[in-house]
Amino acid sequence: MSVSFSALKIELQTDPKALGYAPLITVANWIGVAALLNQPGASRETLPRLAVPSAAALCYLDERDMANFTVSQLAFIQAIAASGTLLLKDPLSLTTPPADSVMFTRLKALFPGTTPTGANILALDAYPCSRAESLFGEGVQVTADQCRSAWGG
Repeated sequence: MSVSFSALKIELQTDPKALGYAPLITVANWIGVAALLNQPGASRETLPRLAVPSAAALCYLDERDMANFTVSQLAFIQAIAASGTLLLKDPLSLTTPPADSVMFTRLKALFPGTTPTGANILALDAYPCSRAESLFGEGVQVTADQCRSAWGG
């Protein structure tokens, strides 16, 4: 998705997430404005995560939760490690798990949300995004020139 200059102008004029554009715009610090828009987590918004490398998912495991695992449960964790990627959401609907997300579903079942690992695994469903990504799509960053142009400078 590309940057919409009209949407960017409205964002800069209204600052709905109170990121603090006004002082930077006043001194024409367009690099600073772009940096605010591109900073992940600054607006406290998230985007759904479609997939995660299985090795990254396993980093969220807390060894205290694994202390009483059976051999078959540990074998399942090894299968996850070998799988490469865990699909979290259907790329078309962004809400329902894809048909081949059985491993992620079973991983969540192994660790209830009340355990440290369970809370970590549930957090994999979304990631803190930048305001630019929230407005214009995953991976989008705005430039200082785009901010200046949208503002009308």
